[in-house]
Amino acid sequence: MKFILISIAVLTLLLALVLGYRSLSVPQPDYLQIEPLAIDVGIDLQQVARHLAGAIRIKTVSQQQRSQQDTQAFRDFQRYLVDTYPRLHAQLDRRRVNKFSLVYRWRGSDPSLEPILLLGHYDTVPVIAGTEPQWTYPPYSGAVAEGYVWGRGALDDKGMIIAQMETIEQLLSEGYRPQRSIYLAYGHDEEIGGRQGAKKISEHMQARGLRFGLVLDEGSVIAASGMIPGLDRPVAMLGHAEKGYVSLRLTAHGDGGHSSIPPQHTAAGRIGNAVAKLERAQMPARLSHSQDFLHSIMAFLPFSQRLLLSNSWLFEPLLISQMEQRPELNASLRTTTAVTMLSGSPVENVLPITASAVINFRIMPGETVADVLAHTTGVIADDRLDISPTSSGLEPSPVAPIDGAAYALLQQTARQSWADSSLLVAPRLVLATTDTRHYHELSDQVFRFMPAALDFADIRGIHGSNERISLENLNTMLRFYRQLILNTGAQHP
Repeated sequence: MKFILISIAVLTLLLALVLGYRSLSVPQPDYLQIEPLAIDVGIDLQQVARHLAGAIRIKTVSQQQRSQQDTQAFRDFQRYLVDTYPRLHAQLDRRRVNKFSLVYRWRGSDPSLEPILLLGHYDTVPVIAGTEPQWTYPPYSGAVAEGYVWGRGALDDKGMIIAQMETIEQLLSEGYRPQRSIYLAYGHDEEIGGRQGAKKISEHMQARGLRFGLVLDEGSVIAASGMIPGLDRPVAMLGHAEKGYVSLRLTAHGDGGHSSIPPQHTAAGRIGNAVAKLERAQMPARLSHSQDFLHSIMAFLPFSQRLLLSNSWLFEPLLISQMEQRPELNASLRTTTAVTMLSGSPVENVLPITASAVINFRIMPGETVADVLAHTTGVIADDRLDISPTSSGLEPSPVAPIDGAAYALLQQTARQSWADSSLLVAPRLVLATTDTRHYHELSDQVFRFMPAALDFADIRGIHGSNERISLENLNTMLRFYRQLILNTGAQHP
């Protein structure tokens, strides 16, 4: 017995030593050797703010009902770009696609090099009627105040477009010409799926036989210092993949009648039971798509977190349990289940003849729409319910490699264009969907990254009230896009 106890103690000590050693010997990532540059963009930042303010004032709002679309606003926005950036429009090739989407080509000096493609969209979501008083400044005022430009589209996505155009306008004034061609593609309906904008642009480019060494869109950002638990440094999160989605409608039927004589289970009750089952039986959680992100920042986390992460072979269940407590972390672990719509009887004392629910799933890479349908059917296990997709859905994107030149280019540019050496860089799964869904036929190197450091207040403004972008972030964007364009001439994406 004594021998057994001693053996257990020795093994426990050895395990503790191994775990401790692994957590203390986490190496710092190689990219920290890339030092920031003293980048002078040569642009008046107040002028950039005024230009963005003018863009915000043009209400290019996407409507689900296309008949309600104010098409004149989209024409006005196109004219605004022409008037604001005369050199760019004089020297770059410009094409309108499907009337309202825009494609520009800046011809490079070496046609043998694969071009790069910078994406954006200039449509916005509506401001919900009645919420206008919640805004500090009116939502379409483009107010420049308190160090920010305020208004719908400031972050999503006019700020990025203005920063790209300002950068190119300035480089043209300096007589710069890139070695590889640079394309800009700006969709007009990203907020409602991009099928008339980005999809048509992609089809046009495919018909021309174009291939790109890098495609870069919005979708991920720089997490400001303190945004990631335990980390006091900003992180440039390069979106190398994004989730798919599908919505399933559950429908139950009943006989109707007066609510004073109900059956054991009404149609609405069966729907409620099915919804409860789905919320309890979530799809499985895995660390696989968070590992690269966590490994890129692990060396800078507190010891307790490093201990768990560096020994995930042992602590994965505990890690998953902890991450599941935060919705944004839980969403990075699994295909999520969100009950978004419920309907039953229109009258409180009438039994429903039909009841329904819509469940929206955001699908992890490695899983499919068919997997979600099979999971849902198996969990509900009720043949009396109809389960059908509301649309064909969208499969998860391919995963862009993080060991290639395109990722290295973005990593290098992010580090060089940051104000100091504190910036970390990590690959990240994008939880929502972007226009990149339409461009995978054009490149294997599709990434999502807006070079702006956002905190929780900034993020709440996207699609919400008080959308804004700081002048500091506008300057960060200008530095990033200038350096990105210069870097593309120095290496092959």
